[in-house]
Amino acid sequence: MLTVTLESVGNPDHGQHGVLIPLQEIEVDDVDVARAACRSFIVKNDLGSGNWGVNAGVVRADGEMIGQISYNGRFWPIPTEGGSL
Repeated sequence: MLTVTLESVGNPDHGQHGVLIPLQEIEVDDVDVARAACRSFIVKNDLGSGNWGVNAGVVRADGEMIGQISYNGRFWPIPTEGGSL
């Protein structure tokens, strides 16, 4: 089980500032489902890349962050000491 964090921030290019949609945590089965949840959040809230702000964090059940998902849906793993997830 993983958790993905989603949030929307103001886009300064459009005169928006601060948090627009507060942080939400969604439990997902795997990274692909996390990516789909991000895309759904973006479409549902009509967000542009400037509203994405901080990439969505993907966290394991033990609390360790394993990566982030950028606006374009790419998963960016965080390297571990051993060099793999």
